[in-house]
Amino acid sequence: MAVTTQIIMDQRYKTIAKYTCAAAANTNVSLLDVSTLIGHQAGGLVNLAKIYWTSLASVAINILFDATSNQTAFICCGTGGTYGYSPGQPAINVARAAVGSQPPFTPSGALPGGITGDVLVTNASGTFTLVIEYHKVEFTIGAGNGWSGANP
Repeated sequence: MAVTTQIIMDQRYKTIAKYTCAAAANTNVSLLDVSTLIGHQAGGLVNLAKIYWTSLASVAINILFDATSNQTAFICCGTGGTYGYSPGQPAINVARAAVGSQPPFTPSGALPGGITGDVLVTNASGTFTLVIEYHKVEFTIGAGNGWSGANP
């Protein structure tokens, strides 16, 4: 494990973190432990609102949501790029399963088994910098659970 984390900002509704990795391979290494964030309550989740990355070589950086079967959130490819900085690009949420007559991926669908809210990374040996803006979201949409209104 050779990922260094710097929390740049942690506010009531968002967290920005910078990660660096120097010539190392990682498998399911923690990027973000949501239980350490301001206002966390049981079930607190985050989404990926913005992503910036740069890499010395074209190394795929797999960003995952931690669950019994980890869920791929985003794969950073190439020597650099961004996501979420253009108008209309939606935040990347944990994919939810269909419940009743609702289609899959709806905000009120069932969460994957064993979801922790944490975010992980897997990559082949490489050197990269990654900056992610996370938004704190409710466990159950509209129920107000997962995060308190605490301010820093």
